[in-house]
Amino acid sequence: MLEFLSIVMLIFGILQIILFFKIWGMTDNVAELNRIIRNYVNKITKDNQSEELPMNGIKIEDLVVELKTGRQMRVSNITTNGEYECRASGQIVGTFYRDEIELFDKYYK
Repeated sequence: MLEFLSIVMLIFGILQIILFFKIWGMTDNVAELNRIIRNYVNKITKDNQSEELPMNGIKIEDLVVELKTGRQMRVSNITTNGEYECRASGQIVGTFYRDEIELFDKYYK
């Protein structure tokens, strides 16, 4: 019985060492994935902060009007999911989708 238990413990020990090195190797993959995701987020952020977005024409610092209330606001940020963070009187009013706001010039024409 002692020999059987020794063999089982030896196999268990070897498997533990193999598992340790497998997990250690996976941490390199996590670091690589983290780098890839960071680069992707930075690219999206730079694209959203470009001078003009061809799809809708609204960019950061543009004066816009909320269609529901007619409130004038300034775009302070464009989020990664396409929402526009707007400010009025220096305070964040909220985030709006493109169909909820319009450029000031187009609204009053």
